Amino acid sequence: MTLDFIVQDGAELGLSISSSAVPWHSEHAISVYISIASAGCLFIHSLFASKYLQRLGWAKSLPDFEVNEGHSHVERHGGRVIFAAEVMTLIGNLELLRVSLLRVFQLGGWQNMDLMFSLITFTYTSLLALFVVLYPRSTTVSRHVSLVLAAAWIPYFIRDVVPCATYTRSPADPLYLLWELIGVLSFTGVLLPLITPRRHAPFDPSYPMPPNPEQTVPLLSLALFSFLDPIVWKAYKAPRTSLSDLPPLADSDHAKHLIHAAFPHLDPLAERTASKKGVRVPSPPRRPIFLAIATVFRKEIVLMGILLLCNITSTLTNPYGLKRLLEYLETKGEGATVKPWVWIASLCLAPFASTLIGQQYQRILTRGTIHLEAILTQLILQHALRIRIVAEGKSEPTTAETSVPAQSQSATAVDATKNLVGRMNNLISADLQAITRGSEFMQVFFFGPFMVLLCVGFLYTILGWSALVGFAVMVAMMPIPVQVTKMLSGAAKEVSTKGDERVEAVTETITVIRMIKMFGWEKKMAKKIDEKRKTELHWVWWNKLYSLLTLVFQFIIPAVTMCVTFSVYALIMKRPLNAATVFSSITLFDLVRSKMYQFFTWLPMVIRAGVSLQRISEFLQTTELLDEFTPSLESRLVVDRPDEIGFRAATFSWSKEVSETGASTPSNRSFRLNIEDDLLFDRGGFNLIIGPTGCGKTSLIMALLGEQ
Repeated sequence: MTLDFIVQDGAELGLSISSSAVPWHSEHAISVYISIASAGCLFIHSLFASKYLQRLGWAKSLPDFEVNEGHSHVERHGGRVIFAAEVMTLIGNLELLRVSLLRVFQLGGWQNMDLMFSLITFTYTSLLALFVVLYPRSTTVSRHVSLVLAAAWIPYFIRDVVPCATYTRSPADPLYLLWELIGVLSFTGVLLPLITPRRHAPFDPSYPMPPNPEQTVPLLSLALFSFLDPIVWKAYKAPRTSLSDLPPLADSDHAKHLIHAAFPHLDPLAERTASKKGVRVPSPPRRPIFLAIATVFRKEIVLMGILLLCNITSTLTNPYGLKRLLEYLETKGEGATVKPWVWIASLCLAPFASTLIGQQYQRILTRGTIHLEAILTQLILQHALRIRIVAEGKSEPTTAETSVPAQSQSATAVDATKNLVGRMNNLISADLQAITRGSEFMQVFFFGPFMVLLCVGFLYTILGWSALVGFAVMVAMMPIPVQVTKMLSGAAKEVSTKGDERVEAVTETITVIRMIKMFGWEKKMAKKIDEKRKTELHWVWWNKLYSLLTLVFQFIIPAVTMCVTFSVYALIMKRPLNAATVFSSITLFDLVRSKMYQFFTWLPMVIRAGVSLQRISEFLQTTELLDEFTPSLESRLVVDRPDEIGFRAATFSWSKEVSETGASTPSNRSFRLNIEDDLLFDRGGFNLIIGPTGCGKTSLIMALLGEQ
């Protein structure tokens, strides 16, 4: 490798770096690799969008933005603002291509591969930008332009901008037209995509709906929530805000789209559409409801995980910058490699970035929980229409018969279903609210503990092995809140169970209120409801007590950990507690305390949410269905006269009986309709079914309809 100084008219232009080996490991080669991958993806996309392949059945049509051929060229691009941004992107790419050509000719010709990598990248992006301006259906191509430009900007930022913040390094690339290139690239590849509005793609092109501002605003406005400012100011100035003043619901948030995507995974009786020929086949075996929900919201979970990792990084940047700044002040800059303004800026920018990331996390989380609440509400109500009416009574099991006596149900089966109505009311009210409040499961089980481990590792670099002693003390104290958490889980289950019983009692009382008043049973029923309410409040009190204990431990454990760590560091290790050590450590201990607070605050909510999810799963899996039947292995259907309508030697049951093995399905009525001989109906005539009350007239019609 050789270094050559370029001098023109007595002025030094920069360095020429030449090498005989092609530096394919160079940072600038990354943009070329991404350009090649982008070209391959666009080629595959064009194949799938090819009408010829669609006619052959080898590809399917891809959803794209609607283009009204009657509009002008600018309107077909999405409006003046979007088209102007596309034109500016093209101008910026052409300027980048011009600067790259000048740098290649002035700084070593075609032998400098770093310059050639940039030239290849900007040539590719210029062609894509020209295609975006000329062709209306170019949203995918526009995204590729922004992606490749961002990939080209990162190496320049790391190689040339970051060294300016140090005392020992200098820009790695030749200086000739370097800052002009970085400036144009920063505007075209970073700033312009952030401030450009987005084109709206209908979620269902066959039923287009007005877009929500969240779907069309620029990314910067979405990050800062500035698109909500007009609504907030209007609500502030106007005495009353009507529903018409609010923006329309996003088409992707409509219930029919959510149900279509979620029910094949959550509904135990749902069918899925096969990949070929639209054939509907039974769904695969049911998974735990939590895994099914995670499958439905897998994109949101992955995105929230990425945001949480970024939030952890920005959060730990603050104590690191504080430590470096205090060390710079203590040593008066001796031996420093990074300029102090970097650490000062980190103290301001890190909390700002953490707040932005946290708000985006909350936006995605809130939207997902609302979607989940709508899906589960629809699922519970739809499943409630499938269950048997006989499963909601409370009386002791009775036996009704037509000609054959039925077996009696066990008392256990009756107890399991006598609160079904109250349970359904709680499922769509209290349980859904518990699931919504317990949506921070990722913070509790994954990123909260991960953040604590990172803080302990950071403390180890500052305080040495004394940090491990403090961590051991914290781990030794953890069984106490864990035991309290177990008791909290049991109390939460009891609260839900006793609440079901109370709601069922109130529902039955309201149903027969006239009879209660007629016989003067008001005091007895009020006493019965009060007893159930007192039992429920007893468990509510224990639930609140256990929740309070979990909050107390989140203050005690970090405080004890900090005292033990500093004592070992100062008294046993004999190390001085200077400002850089103390203040940065206190910041980390405060982070540990806040994470412990969040952990013990959210853990009871997550536990209650898990209990509620289990209750919903049991409701979906164990309730007796209206059209569920078990064919006898010994019976067989013989159709010798298919033109006749009726029965022959048939027995129908509307509830499962206790089997020989002792298994039973919850029911409080045991009824069988037994037809010993032939019972035929006249086709095209009037047929009368006559008999006393309870003899099975309605049951006969239901059996004829197949509802047995």
